[in-house]
Amino acid sequence: MKDFLLGIEDDLRSKGNYCCYCLQPQDGKISCCQENHFVPFDDLYEEDQKALIEEVTTEYEAWSKTQ
Repeated sequence: MKDFLLGIEDDLRSKGNYCCYCLQPQDGKISCCQENHFVPFDDLYEEDQKALIEEVTTEYEAWSKTQ
């Protein structure tokens, strides 16, 4: 399980910058939430990093139940 979580963290790091307010990936956007504050995954608050990891884990678990 630890390797799985590390893999998720690596994947989130590789996706680039995230909005400081809603945590959505920048994906080429100039602004989000009426601001232009985007930071790399490692610069997000620890609780925001955990929230993103939990979101991806939950999505994966829901997907895996349908397989």
